[in-house]
Amino acid sequence: MQSGDPQNQEEGFANLLSLAGENIAALVEEFGAEDRDLGLRRWLLELIASAKTAGAIPILKEQLASSDEMLRYWARHGLEILDTKQSRTIL
Repeated sequence: MQSGDPQNQEEGFANLLSLAGENIAALVEEFGAEDRDLGLRRWLLELIASAKTAGAIPILKEQLASSDEMLRYWARHGLEILDTKQSRTIL
């Protein structure tokens, strides 16, 4: 996803999408480490939101207060699709 080639970026995202749940810890770590590329942070949070795992709740909760509208969107979306008592309470 960090490739300069848009096609490679899209393919990398698509490949990770099906593996997001299995790699939630790594995705959260990468999200926390990425501080230069807002687009990449958005993609990482989209992957985290799509993981549908309770391990994503802390970062999703944190990003509800983000100054970036898209990060807030993906945080809310992730909590909505997780649909657990904890995620509903947060929302």
